[in-house]
Amino acid sequence: MVKGIIDFLLSDTQEAIKLRKDYVFKIIPMLNPDGVIYGNYRCCLLGYDLNRQWKLPDKTLHPTIFHAKDMIRILNSQREVSFYCDLHAHSMQKYIFMYGCSNLLNDIDYIRKNAAIRLIPLLISLMSKHFSYEFSRFRMEKYKESTARIVLFKEFDILNSYTCEASFLG
Repeated sequence: MVKGIIDFLLSDTQEAIKLRKDYVFKIIPMLNPDGVIYGNYRCCLLGYDLNRQWKLPDKTLHPTIFHAKDMIRILNSQREVSFYCDLHAHSMQKYIFMYGCSNLLNDIDYIRKNAAIRLIPLLISLMSKHFSYEFSRFRMEKYKESTARIVLFKEFDILNSYTCEASFLG
């Protein structure tokens, strides 16, 4: 998926040219290189699930997460980060889908923000038969509160903060 995104963004299509003109893209192709090389797609060699270390990453124990979060913090202080998405493989669901966040308050501003959060996955589902809006979820479960999407949503106010899941099942 990352290669496809990079290939598209570097292409000569009108959409890619406009995106490059209007936005800054920061792409980190792998945050768990030491674990993945040994077949651990979730955990690094020290045994940490790196996607559960975003709340308080340790510079020594979780260096890739620590520095990625620091880069996002610096970028967010210089300009608005309007979109964040980490790419994962899902071992049980089919299709491609997204996990997003949601605001729990019920005033009109939060209702609008919750609708905006759902817009990107909805548009993707309309453009691709491989993407399932039906499987997409917009919750912030307690056990996932130290994942990238939730930490960046809460700490940096990145409304469009997602995890995109693609099926291992094809």
